[in-house]
Amino acid sequence: MQKTIVFLVSVILLVGLVSIGFASTYTPFALNEDDGQPIILTPFYTYTDRITVNLSFSGDKAVCSGSVYPEGTYSASVTVTLYKKNGSGWTYVNSWSDSATGGNEAYASGSSTVSSGTYKATASGNVGGGKEYSSKSVTKTK
Repeated sequence: MQKTIVFLVSVILLVGLVSIGFASTYTPFALNEDDGQPIILTPFYTYTDRITVNLSFSGDKAVCSGSVYPEGTYSASVTVTLYKKNGSGWTYVNSWSDSATGGNEAYASGSSTVSSGTYKATASGNVGGGKEYSSKSVTKTK
């Protein structure tokens, strides 16, 4: 009887751990009630009103920008980082930073000379002097 209970508890724990593993790789989405198309859900932030990141190409340049809008009168800083896909990883290309106080938007932008390939721009925010770290990224191919 004791072996049966130990076995059942082990199975329940194993199923729970496997479920957590699947949940951590799942990208949450919902379906729009009007047209049934998927809606990507974004993280909820307490101190960040919103965070943006943009990546475009103009000739041989990658143009990047990003901003963090704090909730209320918190300070904010943002770092926009450009990466190039290298095999299964990413190689650093360049970054730009800005900060703001009094609830103002922190906005950083810049451009770098690039060749063909896949690039990722990431905006990483710090709101309220470490109260919250928000981030967003976009990937495009030149």
